[in-house]
Amino acid sequence: MATKKNSKKANSPPGKDGDASQKKRVIRSLFALRLQAQKSGSPLSWVVSLDDVQSAIERANRRRKEGVKALSTKNPANFFKDIVRREQSYRAAWPWSALKRNFIGLQAKGGKAQKGTPKGASPCFEFLQVNSSDPIGELYQQIPSYQRPDPTGSARIFEIQTLELPPEVRRLQREDETFLLQLIVRLRVIETHLGIVSKMGMESLTHLQMGLKLRGAEIDSLFLGGLSGESLGEQNQLAKRKVLVALEAKGRSDDILKSQIEDQVEALFSIDAFKSDVDLIVPMAAKLVAPSRMYIVEFAPIERNKIPAKKPSLGRLELASEAFYDFVPSIGSLH
Repeated sequence: MATKKNSKKANSPPGKDGDASQKKRVIRSLFALRLQAQKSGSPLSWVVSLDDVQSAIERANRRRKEGVKALSTKNPANFFKDIVRREQSYRAAWPWSALKRNFIGLQAKGGKAQKGTPKGASPCFEFLQVNSSDPIGELYQQIPSYQRPDPTGSARIFEIQTLELPPEVRRLQREDETFLLQLIVRLRVIETHLGIVSKMGMESLTHLQMGLKLRGAEIDSLFLGGLSGESLGEQNQLAKRKVLVALEAKGRSDDILKSQIEDQVEALFSIDAFKSDVDLIVPMAAKLVAPSRMYIVEFAPIERNKIPAKKPSLGRLELASEAFYDFVPSIGSLH
C-alpha cells in the first residue's frame, strides 16, 4: 500500500514548541514517575489509570506558563482517546523521554477495572516498549494519496450512485464517521467492494449491526459473509465457511489505526455467538477523503487459531485490496 512519508524521524527529538504542550507535560510526568520507580526498585504498573491521568493533568495545570490554556480534568478517559485519533496529534503530544527509549502508548483494553474497584482505578492507557525504528508510525495505517491513482495501480476508482438517497441527505454533506457509515450501509459500498474488487470470493453478505460495543473494542459496522469451497481452494464445491467482516469507519479528520483494528478482531473472536461456526474475520476500514470520495481498504483474513494468547503484535495486518469510491451525483451537489 502506498503510504505517506513522515518528515519527522523517530530517532530525533521533537522541537521546543512541542515540548511546551500541556498534553506532552502530562505524559512525560506519568512516564518519569514509572521510570524513576523502576530505578528505585519499587516499580509502578505501566498501565496508567484514570486517577493517574487526572493527577498528572492537575500537576501540569499548576505548572503551566502564563497564557497557556489549562487542560480539563472533567473527563480523563478522553485524554488519550483525543491524542490517538490522528498521527499528527500523537506525535505532537508524545514526549521524547519515552520515544527515545522506544516506549509508545496503547489505549487500555476494556476501559474497566475489576468489579468493586473505584472508577478512577479503571485503565486509561498503557506504556509499551517496542522494537522499531518508528514505533508511532507502526500504530497507524496510512491511506494512499488522494490524487487519482495511476490506471495500472492497485487502488482503482469506482463510482457509486446516490440517487436513492433523499436530496436532504446529500445536501447535509457531513464529514464525520456517522454520516459515512450511513452512506456505506444504504448504498451497499462494502457489498460492492467485496463483490468486484476483493479476491475473497464472497458468496453472500448480510449486514448484522452498526455500533457493536464489545469489551476492548467497538465495531462500527459488522457483516456476516459466506464463502464457497471454491473460493477457499477446496475440491468440495458444497463446502461452506462463514466469515465476519468488521468495518472501521473514519471521518475526514481521523486516521485509520492498525492497533484499533487488531483489537476489534480479537474482541469479535471472544463472542460466544460466533465461537462454534465462525473462525475467520476480514478486517476492513473506510475513510472519507473528500466530500464525495471515500477510500476502502480490505485486509487479509485472520483465522481464530492465528490470534496469539498475549497482546497482538503490531503490524500484523496485510493489505488485500483497496479502492476509491466517488459518489455520483456528488454529496452536497444540491447546494
